[in-house]
Amino acid sequence: MRIIDKQQDYYDYLQSPTDTLVFDRRGSFLLSKEQFCKDLDLYRERSRYRFVLLQCGATYWLFLATIKDKESYDYSLELLTSWKNYSKEIKLLQLDTVDMRDIFGLYDYKIKDLDCDKIKSRVQDFKDAIDRNNFSVVRNISSNIKYTDYKNSYKKEKSTLPLLKACGISSLIQPLDMFTAIEEYFSLVKSSSETTEAKGATNDDKIVMHGFDTKTSFRGKR
Repeated sequence: MRIIDKQQDYYDYLQSPTDTLVFDRRGSFLLSKEQFCKDLDLYRERSRYRFVLLQCGATYWLFLATIKDKESYDYSLELLTSWKNYSKEIKLLQLDTVDMRDIFGLYDYKIKDLDCDKIKSRVQDFKDAIDRNNFSVVRNISSNIKYTDYKNSYKKEKSTLPLLKACGISSLIQPLDMFTAIEEYFSLVKSSSETTEAKGATNDDKIVMHGFDTKTSFRGKR
C-alpha cells in the first residue's frame, strides 16, 4: 500500500512506494493527547473510566481509558481486546467513546465504583455486545471539525482521518497490525474492476496517485 499525505503516522514506514494500492489520506489531522483527553471527559465528570472503540475495516480494538487528571490531560489507555467481524459495516479509522452500561446494569458514572479487575472480567461480554450493536456511541473522537477563512467567509470542514501517533494508541497497536487492517479495508471496498483510485478523484489526483508530477511529467496540448 502507498500513502498520499504530507503528514506522517506511526505505521507509514511500512508503505511501498511502488504499490498500486493507494491510501489517499490527504486532509488528515493529528489527534493530540489534549484533544483525545477532552473527548474522553465529555459531561460525565464523576466517572474516571471510559470505553474507547477503534474500528478499521473488519478489525476492532476495545480500550479502557482511565482519566487521572483532566486539567493536565493525564490519562492511561489499556487495550482490553481485539477481534474481527466481517458481518458488520466496515469503516476506515473510526474512533469512538462508547457506552457499555448495559453490561453492568448501571448508569455509566457508577462504573467508577467498580474494581478495575471486575471491569476486565467482562471483556467477552463487551465484545459480544459490540457485535450485536448493543452499545451506544457517546462521542466520535475521529471527527475533527475546523473553520477555514475564505475571504472573511468561514467554511466548515470536517476531517475523519486521524493520525494516531500522539494519543497513546501507537504504543498499544503494532504498526503492522494497523497497516494490514487499513489494507484489508481497501481490499473489501475495492470495486469489481479493482480500481485503486480514490472515489471522486480529479484527473490531477489520479496523475499524482500513479507517481507522476503534474507540473514536470506531462506537457500541455500545443
